[in-house]
Amino acid sequence: MKQISSFNWTTYIGNTDQRAYLEYGQAPFMFHGHRTTVYWTLLSDLPPDIANQLKSGKPPWKSWSAETTIVRL
Repeated sequence: MKQISSFNWTTYIGNTDQRAYLEYGQAPFMFHGHRTTVYWTLLSDLPPDIANQLKSGKPPWKSWSAETTIVRL
């Protein structure tokens, strides 16, 4: 993810021996509650280099919080 959005996001949750999990979320809008959806895919369906990184506990993605600076006004 190259850009942070204040209304929706996608976050890598983690993986098991067979699956990788992502969470997609949407902020509350016009009296509709916060919504999240968890997606998964089989590690065998991913490119081998990414699957191997996940299995070794070194995901190829950085956390959004590690890439942002919070400015308090």
